[in-house]
Amino acid sequence: MAHFLIVTFGMTPHNSRLMPWRTVAEVASGMRSLGHRVSLVSVLDYGLGAKPPPDEDLTYLTRIEIKSKRGGSATWLRGATFDAIFVPVSISPNRLVGRLLRNTRGPRLAYLPGSAFELGQVLPILHRLPFRQALPYMRQAVTPVAVLGRSLRRLGVEGLIVNTGYSQRRLKRCIPVPIVAIGPGRDPVKSRPRDDPVTRHENDQNGGHFVFMGPPLPIRGTYVLLEAYLRIADDPRVPPLHCLFRSDIHLDIAAIEGLICGRWAHPKLRFTWSSLGRAALDEEIDRSIAVVMPFLVVPSEIPLAIFEAAGRGKTVITSGPSGTAEFVSPFGEIVRPGSAADLAAAMKRVAYANDKNPTLVNPAAVEAHSKILTWQEVTRRWEMMALQLRLDK
Repeated sequence: MAHFLIVTFGMTPHNSRLMPWRTVAEVASGMRSLGHRVSLVSVLDYGLGAKPPPDEDLTYLTRIEIKSKRGGSATWLRGATFDAIFVPVSISPNRLVGRLLRNTRGPRLAYLPGSAFELGQVLPILHRLPFRQALPYMRQAVTPVAVLGRSLRRLGVEGLIVNTGYSQRRLKRCIPVPIVAIGPGRDPVKSRPRDDPVTRHENDQNGGHFVFMGPPLPIRGTYVLLEAYLRIADDPRVPPLHCLFRSDIHLDIAAIEGLICGRWAHPKLRFTWSSLGRAALDEEIDRSIAVVMPFLVVPSEIPLAIFEAAGRGKTVITSGPSGTAEFVSPFGEIVRPGSAADLAAAMKRVAYANDKNPTLVNPAAVEAHSKILTWQEVTRRWEMMALQLRLDK
C-alpha cells in the first residue's frame, strides 16, 4: 500500500465537516480504509501556543514553524518520501507550501479548494461585502491565471484537481498540467423525500414555505435574501420564508440576531438561531417549496447544502455564474449575485408555479443528485491519480 501526504490550510475539528475541508477529511479517511497510510497536515495561522490538541489522524503546523529555520513540528517532513503529495493551491501565489515541502520527496498533485473567480463575478457584489471579506476574492479575480501556472511549475506539480467543469474550462488554457474535475461527494439520503398524501395535505393547509439554511453571513447572500423577500412578502400567493441559521462557533449570534431582527421584520418571516439536527432539518426541507441560497460568492465553489436540497427533491434558487449555477440550472433558478430585484422575481416565479401545480418533489433535482459521485467514488478518483503518478515514475 502507498503512503500519501495531504496538506490543507486551516482545518480543525470544528470545521472538518464543512467545505472545503470536508473533501480533504473524506479523502484521507477513505484512503485509510483502502489500506493506504495517510499523513494529513493542517497549516494554521495560530501562534505556537494556540494549536489545537494533537490528533492521531491530523498534524497541525503553524506558519511560524514553517518559516522558522529550526522548523519546529515541521522537521519530520524534511527528507521524508511519499508515494504522492497533495497540495492546496490558489490563483494567488502561495510560497508557504513550497517552503513546507522544500526537502520533501514524492510526486506532487495540486487541488484547488475554491473556485477560479472572474472579475465579472466579484465586482458587482463588492458593495454587499465588508472590505476584508471581499479582498481575497478581489485579489484572486485580478491575478492572471498564468500566475497559478507558474506556481504549479515551481512546486513541481504534475496534475491539478478542481471542483467543477467550470473551473476546469477556465484554467485549462493557461495551466501546463492535466486538470481533472473531481467535485465533493454526496452523503446518502437517510430518508426518502416526503411527497406522501399526509405531507401534501399539511402543506396545502399552511401553504408551504421557502427555506434558507446556513450561517447568517453577508457572503451567503443573507441580507440580499431578506431585502428581496420583503419586496414580495405582502403578496398572498408568496409563502413564508424560514431562515435556518447555523450557529457556527466563531459567530456572535446574539449581535447578528439583533441586527437582522432590527432591520428586517414581517409576519411571514421566521428565524431559527441554532443548528438543527438532521431529522428536523430534513423535515423543514421536505415541507418547503424551494431552498433559497443566493451566495454572493461561493468560497468552495459548490456547497454541500445544495447537494442536500437536491437529494430531497427541492427546487433551488441560487446565484451564478459558477459551478454551483451549472449544477442547479436543470432544476432551479439562477439569479445575478447581489441582485435583490432578480432574487425577488425568481422567488415569485417559483411561488406562482407551485401555486398552480403543487408538488413537494422536483424529479429533476432527484436526478441531478443521483449523478453526484459518492465520497467513496471521490476517494477512488484521487487514489487513481496518485497511483498513476507512482506508476509513471
